[in-house]
Amino acid sequence: MDSKRFSGREQIARFAETLAHKIQQSPPHDVIVVADDNALRFALQNHSGLLNNLPVVFLGVNNRDLAVKQNANPKVTGVVEALSLSDTLRVIEKLTKKSDSFFVVGA
Repeated sequence: MDSKRFSGREQIARFAETLAHKIQQSPPHDVIVVADDNALRFALQNHSGLLNNLPVVFLGVNNRDLAVKQNANPKVTGVVEALSLSDTLRVIEKLTKKSDSFFVVGA
């Protein structure tokens, strides 16, 4: 989907058209797996049409409220992305015990 770089209405519509073609040309699916908030929103907006009411499993969703709202929908389930800074720092410390410094690259 790449909605971080291509988030305009035209790009999302083009993605939906491409996905519709792929779904039509593929054997039937049992479940849809989506990753990230935008993919979950897309799946929810297109659940009854394009996605044929298939069960949706989400992961990597940051918007906890959006995720919790899905508890009422028996066709949607998943996990939120929970970052643990303290756990991450412990792993860094363990992996770099002999290092005096380290370099972090983020987006």
